[in-house]
Amino acid sequence: LVFFIYYSPMATLLMFIFTNALPKEPIEASLVDGADLKTIFAKVVFPLLGPGFISTSIFLLINMWNNLFVPLSMMRGYEKFVTLKIFSYIGQAGTIYNEMFAASLIGSLPPLLIFLFLSRYFVRGMLMFTGRTG
Repeated sequence: LVFFIYYSPMATLLMFIFTNALPKEPIEASLVDGADLKTIFAKVVFPLLGPGFISTSIFLLINMWNNLFVPLSMMRGYEKFVTLKIFSYIGQAGTIYNEMFAASLIGSLPPLLIFLFLSRYFVRGMLMFTGRTG
């Protein structure tokens, strides 16, 4: 819930930018063909927003995964979040570098794999701003 509240303004802004970058011609062509607004949204606008939605989701997932401040201020233990667990290797007596670096590598794999599997949608969403298709 805290992450939803923290990141909803950024998600709203990104989706607003993607919505404004949509081409107007398919929507106008659907209006000329006599489609109602529900049909236009379901069959024209929503499929065009797919790359923008996936790009926004990937961007927010990586930001949530790497966030240290929100879990540190809201949680009491270090076990529930990866960034807090990595942060727990730093102590008063010293830093356990080898375990911290191993945990950092393992902790960075899930967002990296998600980005690799969905990278074509991410690139397609970013190209939407330039007017080109990917």
